[in-house]
Amino acid sequence: MLDHKYDDLDSAIANGDVPGLFEAMGGLWQAAQQAGPGDLSRVVARAPGLFEQLPSIGLRAHLAVLFGGLAELGADPAPLAGQLGEGLTEALELVVEYAAVWKDAVPEEPPPPMESKSFEVSVPVLAPLVGDEHAQRLAQGWAEIGQWKMAAITMLQRSSTVRGHLAGSERLIEAITTATTVDHDLDWPTRLLAVLDDEPLLVLHPATGRGYELTIGGIGDNFQLHTLLADALGDSLGVDRPDPSWVASAVDGPLEPEVWPIRGQFNLVDAYGSAIWNEGVPADIPIFEGRRVVVLKPPPYPRTWNIGRLYPMMRPLLRVDRPLPPEEAATWLGKIASHV
Repeated sequence: MLDHKYDDLDSAIANGDVPGLFEAMGGLWQAAQQAGPGDLSRVVARAPGLFEQLPSIGLRAHLAVLFGGLAELGADPAPLAGQLGEGLTEALELVVEYAAVWKDAVPEEPPPPMESKSFEVSVPVLAPLVGDEHAQRLAQGWAEIGQWKMAAITMLQRSSTVRGHLAGSERLIEAITTATTVDHDLDWPTRLLAVLDDEPLLVLHPATGRGYELTIGGIGDNFQLHTLLADALGDSLGVDRPDPSWVASAVDGPLEPEVWPIRGQFNLVDAYGSAIWNEGVPADIPIFEGRRVVVLKPPPYPRTWNIGRLYPMMRPLLRVDRPLPPEEAATWLGKIASHV
C-alpha cells in the first residue's frame, strides 16, 4: 500500500498535476500511519528524485514537510540531506532578497508575516521591481520558510547524517547569518548544526583522581550532558545517581520527569578552569591538547532544572569507552592542575 501511494505521488509530480500532488501527499501520509520504520525508510530513499522534478520552492517545502513527517514516524531521513540543505538554503536566500525588494518597493511599510497567506499580498508589491515570475519565487520563499523550518527541525533531530551534511555547507551557514539580519529568529538552525556527533570527550574527576574517555553525540545542551554524565559515572565516582525518570527525560522519555526538579551532581569546568554553563552546548567546551575536556567538581550550590532534553526527537549518545589507567589519569590531572 505504501509503495502504491508513493507511485501516485511520483506520477502526479511527473505530470505536473498540482492538485493531484496534494491529494497523493495526503494518501501517502495516511498509508504511512500503518507502516514500520523499514518500509518508511525505503520510501524516503526513493524520494530525492521527486524534489529534482519540482521547480517551485513552495511545492518542495510541502514535500519536505511530508517526508519530515515520515521521519518523525521512524523513517531514516539521511537520503534527503542534500535536498533539505539545498531547499533550506534557497529559502533563506530568498527571504533576504524578498526583504530588500520589499523595502525598495514600500519602504514605509513592514513586510507581511512569514506565512502562507502572505504570498498573494506580496506578488503585486514585488512584481513592478523584479517581474511577475521572480516576484512569485521571492514570495514563495518568504511564505514557505516556516515549512522548511518544520521539515528541517525534524530531520536534523532524527539523523546525524543530515546534521553533518548541513553543518558542512558554507553556503547554508552564510545564508543563516545573512537571514538573521532580516529576522533574528531565523538563526534557529544554529544550535542544531552545532550538535556534536561521535565526538571524543575526556572526563576528569580530581576528587578521586579518575579519568574516562567517552564518546558523545546527539546532545542538545549541557543540562542534558550533565544528567547523562552523572548517570554513566555516578556509581564509580561515589555521587548520587540521577533519578531514573531524570535519565529517561534526557534520553527518550517524557521531557518533564516524574520526579522533579532534576538536580545537578557536579560543577562542570573545562580544562582551563572556566565554567561549562549548563545553558551552553557541548560544542562550547574548548579543545585542550587535541580533545574536549570536562572536569567534574563538587557543585558550589544546588542547581535544578525541569526539562530533560532540548530536542525531543534527537536520541543522545554518551558511551564510556574506557577508564583511564591511574597513571594516565594522573598525567592529565597534572596538566590541568594549575587551571582548576
